Amino acid sequence: MPQQPNTLSIRQKKFVHYIIEGLSATQAYIRSGYSKSGNLQASGANASRLLKTDRIRTYLKDMREASYLSEQMTLAEKRATLAKIVRTPLSNITPDSPLCVEYSEEVSQDGNIRRKAKKNSVVEAIKLDSQLAGELNGELNRHMTNPFLFLISMSSASKQPMLEQGVIEAEIVSDSVS
Repeated sequence: MPQQPNTLSIRQKKFVHYIIEGLSATQAYIRSGYSKSGNLQASGANASRLLKTDRIRTYLKDMREASYLSEQMTLAEKRATLAKIVRTPLSNITPDSPLCVEYSEEVSQDGNIRRKAKKNSVVEAIKLDSQLAGELNGELNRHMTNPFLFLISMSSASKQPMLEQGVIEAEIVSDSVS
């Protein structure tokens, strides 16, 4: 069955996918089923020739761009991560939490567990989210860029944990060892 001019065979697509996965052209050529003998020198030369064809180069470029774009966070993903930073209480931060910057546990002599958890700054997360949403402009922008004023307004509304270099830290003490 003849191929259309702009389509690739299954073997050619496999070859490109193996290259994107990080294999050398020679290894990709062999793995995609081109070389039955396993002769490395011949496989290397043929792989080089195959890479120079316009269809393969175009497909490789398109697949690399698609791979790159799929690795980039969307605006919605960025804002969802920032929302998690803002909404997740420090008491819910565990060592394996993606929001955890630093975590430690100590057991006191009386059996209490003292946990220290740090996560990224809620204030910075709110500020960045506001910037992404396009909400920071004019007067609002001037107030939000002064973290001191923002912290004063927040501390009068509720007791917030201490901010240290863009990180929030709190201690959680439980009554017994779990």
